[in-house]
Amino acid sequence: MGAADDINALIDEQLGLVSLAQLRTHQASESALRWRLGRSWRMAMPGVLQTFTGPLDERRQLLAAALYAGPEAALTGSGALTWYGLPSCARDPRLWFVTPRRCGERSFGRVAVRRSVLVDPQVRSDLCLRISSPARAAIDTARRSRHRTGSMRSSSTRCSAGS
Repeated sequence: MGAADDINALIDEQLGLVSLAQLRTHQASESALRWRLGRSWRMAMPGVLQTFTGPLDERRQLLAAALYAGPEAALTGSGALTWYGLPSCARDPRLWFVTPRRCGERSFGRVAVRRSVLVDPQVRSDLCLRISSPARAAIDTARRSRHRTGSMRSSSTRCSAGS
């Protein structure tokens, strides 16, 4: 299997999405990339390409966010709880990712990547998406909810009333 076949297999596996870093790893040429970007490919997020036209569905938005966040980042917070099928009182439109302390923080649109010294030993994987454990996701959701509301109590009261 050649480099082009490897890239195509990766793109198929990731539902038509690929990061520039992945393309560089597979030694894709800059001229081929420019040619495709001018025609059928487009930027889904900084450093993330979609190899088809049209909008990203919800699943592909999540995968594009994971590719943007990087290979060591894990989805956390209410986005991870939703992935597990667990209800979350905190309706946060942002997709929060945690990454090792040595990696940089960044944001784009509704995606936020934050550093953490706490390593989750129970991260799960789904394609290029890494998902924090339900326990870590719940703690991060509560922490962010507390920062938005000012206290844990007001957050739990709001959840009880809305359930």
